[in-house]
Amino acid sequence: MLRSLASGSLPSSFSVLSNLKQLYIEDGLSGSLPAAVGRMTSLESLQINGCPLGGSLPSEMKFLAKLLTLEITSSNITGSLDPIQPLTQLQRIQIRRGRLLGSIPSGFSRFSNLNQLVLDDNALSGTVPGKWAGLTSLSILR
Repeated sequence: MLRSLASGSLPSSFSVLSNLKQLYIEDGLSGSLPAAVGRMTSLESLQINGCPLGGSLPSEMKFLAKLLTLEITSSNITGSLDPIQPLTQLQRIQIRRGRLLGSIPSGFSRFSNLNQLVLDDNALSGTVPGKWAGLTSLSILR
C-alpha cells in the first residue's frame, strides 16, 4: 500500500508492481493516470484523493478484473465513466469533485455487488437508468 507520493506523476514503470493489492495516493500526484495502471492486475483498491490529477480514465482500466474499490476525489478527471463499465465486480465507486461528463452508463446495471456509487460534484447529466432496479446491493447512491 502506497500511502503518499511526494509529488509528480505516477510513472508508467510503476505497473511492474503486479502483485500490489491496494494503492492509496493522497495529495501530490499530478499529470494523468497512466494507461499502464491496467497492468496492475492484482489491484483490489485504487484510491487517489486530493491530487490535481487530470485527463480521462484510461481504457486500460478494463484489465483490473480484481478491482473492488475505485475512489478518486478532488481531481480534474474528465471524460466519461465508460472505461470502468467492464469492471462488473466493483463494490464501491466514488469519483467525487471531478469533471466527469456525459451520463451514467446503463451498463452499470450489471454491477451486482455494487453497494456504493458516489459521483457528486461532477458534470454528469441524464437520469438514473431504470435497469438499476436490480442493483439490490446498492445502499448509497449520490
